[in-house]
Amino acid sequence: MTLELTELIEEEKKAEKALEEAKKKADEILEDAKRRAMEIVEKAQKEVSFQDLIEERIREIGEKKKMILKQFEDECEKLSKKADKNLSKVADFILEKVLGVEHE
Repeated sequence: MTLELTELIEEEKKAEKALEEAKKKADEILEDAKRRAMEIVEKAQKEVSFQDLIEERIREIGEKKKMILKQFEDECEKLSKKADKNLSKVADFILEKVLGVEHE
């Protein structure tokens, strides 16, 4: 009877130890799963969606278009001013060549 009781106590100790190890292993698995889930959530929040990339590219293209149009307008304005400035010189040159009149 004492032997049986001792064996039962030993089995209970083994069962408790196995239960503790299983609980520890389950806690480790749970913590690892929580950590991985948080990593996935953080990564998903950081990732830029394809639509965001498209919208950013459209915005960049719009800004580039505005810049190019501004440069074009500036160049046209410079050419117009240069043409206005040279118009009197051209008129003088034509008068001189056609009529033989010099203008000073």
